[in-house]
Formats: sequence, structure tokens, C-alpha cells
Amino acid sequence: MTAKPPAIPMLLLVLSLIDLKSEIRLLLDHFTFTTLFAAVQSHLLAVTTLLLLPSLWRLYQRHESMTERQRRDGET
Repeated sequence: MTAKPPAIPMLLLVLSLIDLKSEIRLLLDHFTFTTLFAAVQSHLLAVTTLLLLPSLWRLYQRHESMTERQRRDGET
């Protein structure tokens, strides 16, 4: 059985990247620490979401595995 990616963290990832799209392009074209700090400062929520996403992803996967285990135990 293949584990599907959690929907909420995936949605947050996509929305954060859409929000940061212009800053990512600017950083890829010409990287400076000033543009990096400005991007973080002007899009603090998107950057925080990206930084905390691995933890959220693990939390959702743990919750899904526990739910699956409860379903399996309930059917037996």
C-alpha cells in the first residue's frame, strides 16, 4: 500500500510557494542577502510555513498511520 501525501501540508506548501514566487525569481536572477532578508520580512508567514512544514508533515503522517491502525484493529 502506497502512502499518499497529506493534503493540508501539501496545500500549505503550494500556497506558500505561490506567495513567494516573485521573490524566488528575484533571488534566482540576482542573489543578495538584502533581497533574501526583504523576502523573509515581507512574507514572514509563508517563510515560517515552509520552515515548519517538515514537522507538520510528520505529524500528519503519524496521525494517518494511527487512524489506519485503529481502522484495521476495529475490523478484526
